[in-house]
Amino acid sequence: MIIVDSLVPEIIRDTKMIPAKNMEEAFEIVKNDLGSNLDLILIPKSLSTLPIIQK
Repeated sequence: MIIVDSLVPEIIRDTKMIPAKNMEEAFEIVKNDLGSNLDLILIPKSLSTLPIIQK
């Protein structure tokens, strides 16, 4: 999962997700990993739908 425009990229990495600065960077990451012929799901405000991990 790629999270775009996060203010806390280190937390995104700790949860095994990939931070991206913007949608262009996110699309480039996906294209490099999976190619350009793909289907995507975009979830606005996705951080509000993810669990908070406490240590």
